[in-house]
Amino acid sequence: MISFTNFEGATKRNRPNLKTGDIIYATVFDTTPRTEAELTCVDDEKRARGMGQLNGGYMFKVSLNHCRRLINPSCEILQTMGKFFKFEITVGMNGRIWVNAPTTEEIIKIHDVINKSEFITGEDELISLVQHSYTRSVSG
Repeated sequence: MISFTNFEGATKRNRPNLKTGDIIYATVFDTTPRTEAELTCVDDEKRARGMGQLNGGYMFKVSLNHCRRLINPSCEILQTMGKFFKFEITVGMNGRIWVNAPTTEEIIKIHDVINKSEFITGEDELISLVQHSYTRSVSG
């Protein structure tokens, strides 16, 4: 559950324009055993800092383990992809990833690389995977 006032700059009169099915990036604000978890799109200073409605793009599921790996600062996957593709990404701890890029084709390539990278451990193999996807994107 999320209150309309749990968005940056929102008031009872100035509500975000959300519809059923819209994707938001939020954090769990409060949870008790007998009620639904309450979500918020602002931090303690009432700033969004990247949270809120995610427009465009594509959302997909991966394993929780892969999400943890992608969020880890030492993970090379997103850094390597960033050398070849321009994209935005949001990785949730619920197994969902949202990605947006300039073209649908690039979104599909990024999605494929993320899915295929789950069981790749070597940096050389990862670079080869990303380069192969990028080359297919550029030449195809």
